[in-house]
Amino acid sequence: LVLNKYASIIGISQEQAKNYSKWRSDRVFEKLLIDLNKIKYNPNQNPSNYFTIERYFSGELDSFLIGEKLDIYPCYSLPTFNERKLIVQFSDSLNQLYFKEYGVKTYSDFLTYHPHILCNVNPCINDTFVYPMKTYYQFLNNIKPIMYHLNGNVSEWANEVNYHFGGSWKDSYEKILEVDTFYSTTFSNDIGFRNVCKWVKWVNK
Repeated sequence: LVLNKYASIIGISQEQAKNYSKWRSDRVFEKLLIDLNKIKYNPNQNPSNYFTIERYFSGELDSFLIGEKLDIYPCYSLPTFNERKLIVQFSDSLNQLYFKEYGVKTYSDFLTYHPHILCNVNPCINDTFVYPMKTYYQFLNNIKPIMYHLNGNVSEWANEVNYHFGGSWKDSYEKILEVDTFYSTTFSNDIGFRNVCKWVKWVNK
């Protein structure tokens, strides 16, 4: 399971996020196959022959094949509830249990491992823009990666219908500590998305 590390665009629906995830899977796999010299580069794609994972494995694109087909492909998607639990294991300041492993007991110790404190801000007022912080990771003592700004930055769509994770800049620190999963039926200026990527074995459908 690989998590892309950058903060996402906001103001898109969950359906748009899922459609993008599928498009991204196709484009990444196509680029990989070209780089591995498994398919010919086709600059003249059209609605009848543009690359998709399904067309590759179903044989519709055999005229562009060079070598044997791969049997696995990268699948980008929105994280499920279970994948979110895995992601949170490597999250930032809100996962206090993680830091206890390293003897973080004081505020000074906390700043040593997490110099960026979650901001408790109000919604945009008087045309004041609040920009999401870039999410990134680094290795702590070369042991485990820590993802920063997973919570309280922008909330992120889940794979499950109408759910999103993490809270946003609209939510208080206390609320995000209490609740991690939220429900919404529409897009918002505080909901974005992040992809997870899994390598999947193709099964004929």
